[in-house]
Amino acid sequence: MSSPTFRKLKLMVSRILFFLWGIISMTLFACNKANIDEMYDNVVNLSSVAVVNAVPGSVGMDVFVNQNRMNNTSEKLIFGEHIPYRNMYAGEVELSLTSYFGAKQETYKEKLTFQSNKIYSVFVYRDGGLKLLQSEDNVLLPAKGQAKFRVVHLGGNVSSLKISSIEKEVNFQSVKYKDVSSFINIAINKRYSFEITDGNAEVKIELDFEPQNQGIYTLLIKGDKKDSAGEGGIDAKIIKH
Repeated sequence: MSSPTFRKLKLMVSRILFFLWGIISMTLFACNKANIDEMYDNVVNLSSVAVVNAVPGSVGMDVFVNQNRMNNTSEKLIFGEHIPYRNMYAGEVELSLTSYFGAKQETYKEKLTFQSNKIYSVFVYRDGGLKLLQSEDNVLLPAKGQAKFRVVHLGGNVSSLKISSIEKEVNFQSVKYKDVSSFINIAINKRYSFEITDGNAEVKIELDFEPQNQGIYTLLIKGDKKDSAGEGGIDAKIIKH
């Protein structure tokens, strides 16, 4: 049988071990909670950004956010192409870019602000020099059987455009230069034949488009009316997000 002294010593050791285990558990919990909080902060402090090259004649573009390259070296980002949505830290950032025109190049930088948990497009275009147009995008998936569609007008020297489908399901009566329309829902399983015109009938573009189920699309009006036909003039392109 154990002596009373031994039983007391055993009880004391058990209490000390229990106390130490409590301290260790609280420390581990605090560390884990701090790590979880840090991970959560990193998640909610993200935004998602796409970049579109709408600079006529640009044969490539390098895009940097706070000196970190955004597009891969395999992504040339020529006129009319885009970088899909990519996550980055929210807040004020410096977006800098180099646009290439054959052997020539042009650089530009500008500070932009992205809010956490928001999604944006940044359109690079020319208006005298290089400029940036930022839009906040609502890209929640539409209901099944529908698609989302919007218009961005960056066609130089055209103050306003009318964009409509032959059946008039899509009908934008007046899209001003540098306008980014809201997304609208359109039906799928059909082909849309768009006609894009200006008020003077100097611009007339026809474009066929067949949306996919729950697809999200931007109709980009690009180019410059004063460019000769060989240089492109005004054109339109569908971007699928």
